[in-house]
Amino acid sequence: MEWMLSMLNWQWQVFALILVSAAFLSLPSIPRYLLLRFRRPAEARETPRDDLTPERGCWNKTGPLIIAAFRELQLRVISPGPVPPWMSESGIHSRRVPQFDVSSVEDGVVDRGMVYTVKGAYVLGKHSVVFNCFSAVVFGRCRAHEAANGLTHDTLKSLVNGPVDQLSGSVVLLVAMWGDNYFHFLIENFMRLALVYDLLREDTSSRVLSHTNLKWSWRFFELLGIDSSRVIPYDKPCFFVERLIVPSATKCGHSRAPAVRLIRNLLIANIEKTLKLPMKTKPHILIQVRRKSRALSNLRALSARLRRSFPHVKVEYFRPKDSFEQAMRKHMQADVVIAPHGAGLSNMVFCAKGAEIIEIHAAIGNRGKGDMNHCYSDLAGVIGLRKWNLTSETIGNRRDGLTAPIEDVLRLVSARLYGS
Repeated sequence: MEWMLSMLNWQWQVFALILVSAAFLSLPSIPRYLLLRFRRPAEARETPRDDLTPERGCWNKTGPLIIAAFRELQLRVISPGPVPPWMSESGIHSRRVPQFDVSSVEDGVVDRGMVYTVKGAYVLGKHSVVFNCFSAVVFGRCRAHEAANGLTHDTLKSLVNGPVDQLSGSVVLLVAMWGDNYFHFLIENFMRLALVYDLLREDTSSRVLSHTNLKWSWRFFELLGIDSSRVIPYDKPCFFVERLIVPSATKCGHSRAPAVRLIRNLLIANIEKTLKLPMKTKPHILIQVRRKSRALSNLRALSARLRRSFPHVKVEYFRPKDSFEQAMRKHMQADVVIAPHGAGLSNMVFCAKGAEIIEIHAAIGNRGKGDMNHCYSDLAGVIGLRKWNLTSETIGNRRDGLTAPIEDVLRLVSARLYGS
């Protein structure tokens, strides 16, 4: 009997040793588990989770605690797709919008249409880093990986401890790298409204956080029925948003085709209601004029040859000083648009079906490496316009003037007008 008792005691001792060892090894994860589990009251934890009402967020807006939390995090770039379970636990939720999926021509990978929601989040800097005290992420995909180098601990400290704009309610984030430039604003960012358009119409208290520095920014929002009072300029280094909503972004120079088509149709329909287009009695050729980089050095010679070769055609210029109404009218009535590479080509989204685009590139490439930037060719394909790429006759870079190859332009215009 004594032998059996001694064996039993020995077994209990080994079992107790295993339990103590397991508890000791799990100690590093206990504080974070307790923080995630018990930070919120019990009634909030027991509420069924909805992907549009996330639980986690910044519970304390004092600098030291936020800085300490961020120091332990790795900045992550979110590619379109469902967030992993651990990120959902940290308060970032995703919802699939399959009608806005696109397949990449380059690798065949499906770029999913997604809407992300984050509760109690800071939005920081030019890359619009989102930080909710549990995760630090970048939802934009244009140069997003640069954010990891650009947002250091000291940068974060200066942003969070400085002036912070407090935004209550639901706010849609439409900000990504270079969003203060026309193409990136209109094609890469503004078109993302398609993924949350129904939400914005149903919840009239929701607002939009966006670049608004361009002279027509407000007009585009108003054409979609979004009053200017609902648009918040992204002109501060740091915002704190009660409930952040982020439609998935695209790569630099790319667009989400279903979103572009939807927003384009809405814009054109509303422009036609408010803009009285004059009766079109002859074909129109529109030449886009640039003032500085990549301006056409032979602009006058080009327009003179077009007028002599096609006397029955109206040749006009689109200039940077044109009003919004003039820009819309000229592009909506154009049969051919001739333009040096530049943001003005974004206005092809307002061209009618059947219009053709002739783009003139720098001879040494847009980036000075002998390459050719095809962002406008991709856009033309999305909206169903035929487009041609020509190269400047002079060796110039993106800052120099370009020389249009006039004979090639005349040949393409003749083919469009006469089918030859």
